[in-house]
Amino acid sequence: MAHNSARRQSILIIFVLALASSALDFAAYPFTHGSSALHATERLQHGLISRTGWRQWGGGEMLGKATALSERLGTKAAREEWIQGLIEGGTDWQEVKLGLAMLWEKAAKEGRDGGPLGYPMALTRLLEGIYDEPDGDEMLVADIEARLTQVPQGDPKDTEVWKRSVASCCFDELGFLSQGL
Repeated sequence: MAHNSARRQSILIIFVLALASSALDFAAYPFTHGSSALHATERLQHGLISRTGWRQWGGGEMLGKATALSERLGTKAAREEWIQGLIEGGTDWQEVKLGLAMLWEKAAKEGRDGGPLGYPMALTRLLEGIYDEPDGDEMLVADIEARLTQVPQGDPKDTEVWKRSVASCCFDELGFLSQGL
């Protein structure tokens, strides 16, 4: 009787681990509403440009903004100035979110985004507009903060300063100044 109980418990543990593994794998890949989802290999091969089916990248307006931002931040000096603006509050927050999406996309293609436990879920949420909801900034900051290895500077109670500090740490950790978007 004890042997059967131990066997059932082992099977249950294996089942739970398999389910958890599947959930992590599922969460690691961006999915969208409708038929615009791309096959995982297509996402990795084509990157940001192929994401025109997503609501946030659709139509070409956001893609145009992404291209313009990438060109504008093509030099290290321009990136340093942009980051300083981010920290001081002069860089538009919507542009910061666009920069984060581009940075996460690039880091994923280069295998330095932290894998399934890194930024794929945050990228998915950003592209699907989840962070544009009324409490979106708080969710975005929490999702980034959970993945940071650095401790952001500033007072967490000052939400504007804190979100910019957290975003700045993310840009720093993913090599934005040296590697760009």
